[in-house]
Amino acid sequence: MIKKVSRLIIIPVLVIITVAIIIIIEYIKKDYIEIFRKSKGSIVDVKEKLILVDDTATLSELYLKDDKNREYQYYIRKPLVNSNEVIPGLILLGGMVTGKDVIKLVAEIKEIDRVILASMEYPYRGKKKFKNGLELLIHYPEIKAALFNTIPGIMYIIDYLYRDSKLDREKLYLVGASFGAFFTIIAGAVDERIRAVISCYGGGNIGYLMSYNLNYKPEIINKLLGGFGALLIAPFEPLKYVNKISPRPFLMINGKSDEQIPLKSVMELYEKAGEPKEIIWLETKHLRPTRNKLTLELTYVVANWMKKNGLIN
Repeated sequence: MIKKVSRLIIIPVLVIITVAIIIIIEYIKKDYIEIFRKSKGSIVDVKEKLILVDDTATLSELYLKDDKNREYQYYIRKPLVNSNEVIPGLILLGGMVTGKDVIKLVAEIKEIDRVILASMEYPYRGKKKFKNGLELLIHYPEIKAALFNTIPGIMYIIDYLYRDSKLDREKLYLVGASFGAFFTIIAGAVDERIRAVISCYGGGNIGYLMSYNLNYKPEIINKLLGGFGALLIAPFEPLKYVNKISPRPFLMINGKSDEQIPLKSVMELYEKAGEPKEIIWLETKHLRPTRNKLTLELTYVVANWMKKNGLIN
């Protein structure tokens, strides 16, 4: 009798577990490109405020609202050029530094001063520091929504820049650093109006990246937490998207002494990418908001690579 009851219990449980595993595998492997494309609506409200004017350029703060009631904030620097001149555009996605600060710093580089620069603030207004994993899980729905909303936000700024007659549409590029590198790769795969993609201090294999940056004992805890974290944000795994950037140029810039992005993650991403691709190694640690000197060095490297490949003059 006990064996019969056990079989009656075990069989449904095994079926449920099997179905759950199949659902999880499908969730992880699913291609979200069309989902991201369909998540984009239409811009219904535009507010632009001029915040700085000098002899060479204007700097504006821009707010866009879409028909899904999502609001996005950007900063745009436009060089003062001749009326009949068209120039390249560069969209910047940094870590957690404000877009305005990034633009001001990048604009110091002479090679970039005749390029339209646009930066985006991440559409997350919630809590950014959490006491523990439970508190993070409580805020997970709003964090995930902000992650998803970032991709249409990038597409909206492209829509907006396309309205500018000064923009050379064949020379619109996307650069992402650190946290921004992940979104750069996804957006580059989703929107083909982006003509080249540059990933700085990024990598692939989110589960491994997460476990690498944890320090619990025993080590298995880090691997389990990394795997769980990767499952929660599976739609944002760069390895899913990077090969979709080809045949457009793809550049990776990484630090040899990066304490956050391990070599394995860097090489997995690079090997997954299609041609043309290139990787440049710098003798640096990870890019941080306080490392302005490194940001300038990185900008020089990006500008020189773009000039070498005919992306800017």
